[in-house]
Amino acid sequence: MKHTMAYVKDTTEYGITYYCRSSLQPVGFTDSDFANDKDIQCLTDGHVFYIGGGPVSWLTKCQETVATSTTEAEYMAMSRAVQQTM
Repeated sequence: MKHTMAYVKDTTEYGITYYCRSSLQPVGFTDSDFANDKDIQCLTDGHVFYIGGGPVSWLTKCQETVATSTTEAEYMAMSRAVQQTM
């Protein structure tokens, strides 16, 4: 809890900017990292969705399932992002 409060205190000037003339069409990005971090030893994937030029939803997580290829890892990351949009 101490680290969380220090983080909040040190980042009070940060913010998310939304632009009134930006498109309200959602835009999403997804990616995965296939076994790059040897300390964590898990497949990390993440996604972010933007509306009006600012992020409205994001997630970074270790996958519970083991992928056998980079293609499969990317597909699993995309699948999780599609589930989030629903």
